[in-house]
Amino acid sequence: MDEAIEEKSQIPLWIDEHVPEVPGKDAAVADQTWNSWFELKMRRTNIQKNGSWGAERKEVRTMPVFCSNFKPKTDHLLSRCIILEYSKEKRGLEKHVLALKNDKELLQLLMLSFMQHYNLIDRKAFRWDMDRVRSMLKEDVKQELKQRSGNAILQDRQISQFAALITVRHWLHKEYRNQITGIAHQSQSLEEEENQTYRRTTQKEIADKLADILDADLYQFVKSQIVKSAVTAAQHDPLSNYLETIGTLIQANKITEQHFNWTDDGHLKIWAKAVWDKYLEAKRGTDDLVRRETVEAKLRKMSELSKDGSLKTVNWTPETTMKSTSQKGFYIKNAAKKEIFRHAFHINEYGPALSQLADDEQAPQTSDTNGQSADSRQTDIDDDLPF
Repeated sequence: MDEAIEEKSQIPLWIDEHVPEVPGKDAAVADQTWNSWFELKMRRTNIQKNGSWGAERKEVRTMPVFCSNFKPKTDHLLSRCIILEYSKEKRGLEKHVLALKNDKELLQLLMLSFMQHYNLIDRKAFRWDMDRVRSMLKEDVKQELKQRSGNAILQDRQISQFAALITVRHWLHKEYRNQITGIAHQSQSLEEEENQTYRRTTQKEIADKLADILDADLYQFVKSQIVKSAVTAAQHDPLSNYLETIGTLIQANKITEQHFNWTDDGHLKIWAKAVWDKYLEAKRGTDDLVRRETVEAKLRKMSELSKDGSLKTVNWTPETTMKSTSQKGFYIKNAAKKEIFRHAFHINEYGPALSQLADDEQAPQTSDTNGQSADSRQTDIDDDLPF
């Protein structure tokens, strides 16, 4: 793989039937390897010299196109790809598949033509054009968000991805390539121009030319999508999204009673690290992965903490396994009164009956032999147990 990438550095690379992870087997490609494929930097590669293998470092930057039965899970790959899913449910009738097969040779010729002409493209003009589109898109989105939502969150990576999409779409047309290359050279030559009148006149001329060749429909569509995403992100509640995923993982039996526990009086114990690890495993590489610090900060406000502000050790023994859990975690008093916890942690299946809780709330408060109320008794949280 390393040798192939070295030989094809700087040009498109097709990887057919790629398997990033083999189900049931300990086989995967490390995140850093993926990252190096896309970043122009030195990476360690193996190469055969005089019959023996040696290591060398070489700058590698390719444009991989992956054909695979597996959706990538690493963010380094996923966030830099446009994924075309051709599943049975989405491709429709069989005639669509037959049409694709019939056009196979034409598609192959188109790909070969693209690869052949890639080196003929003025790359400096391409980068200038993409930077121009990115800046214009970012400024236009900012202006619209000021009018629509002051709390909207602008996503720079999304703007960069859409700017690349628009630029590549334009550059597929020979006429556009010729026009934009001339405009790029004209614009760059103005950097050394000292005559301010001529400079302003030329800049206005360039702006008019750029407006004429812009695919306005595509640009407006992309702009609306970025604005929509930014407004949605502002309304995003990380804790609600996190707990919604936890509920799904509990339903799928990936998070079990070893990871959380409902007490008879409606309190909730959560093994913090183990539940987060399960969440991360399910969400790694996706756009809706929440920040751990954000979620845990909210849960800490609802949880009992040690005197130094750290998480306490929570203990319980599930009746189903009789295997004790004793780990640092959240202890949320009266969680059964909050719909968000009742739903996420499936109180109907794993917690006390709601009718029992209602009876307990109406019952008079009792005291133990030392005069302490039941609520003030020491729970099974032990600060001295190891993490």
